[in-house]
Amino acid sequence: VEMDNEGYKEFANVLKISTSLKRICIADNKLELNTLKEIFEAVKTNKNLTEIKFPGCGIDSESIVYLAEALKYNKSIVTVSLPRNNISVE
Repeated sequence: VEMDNEGYKEFANVLKISTSLKRICIADNKLELNTLKEIFEAVKTNKNLTEIKFPGCGIDSESIVYLAEALKYNKSIVTVSLPRNNISVE
């Protein structure tokens, strides 16, 4: 399904309340920082998720901080995949 940033913000709202999603893969979408923040906030609260994949989504050294924060709170996630992003170690 192709969506723009607004569509992914709506997806984040659904993700916050979903009890059936176990895995998500959002691939090859250059998401804005605010959109990533909303998705990662949903990841933080959705304890049913076990696997998240964001290949080629424009995640960088700034936005990865928000994902790391979400993962501190959500211990149900056992697989995280982030290939083809621009994450650097500083």
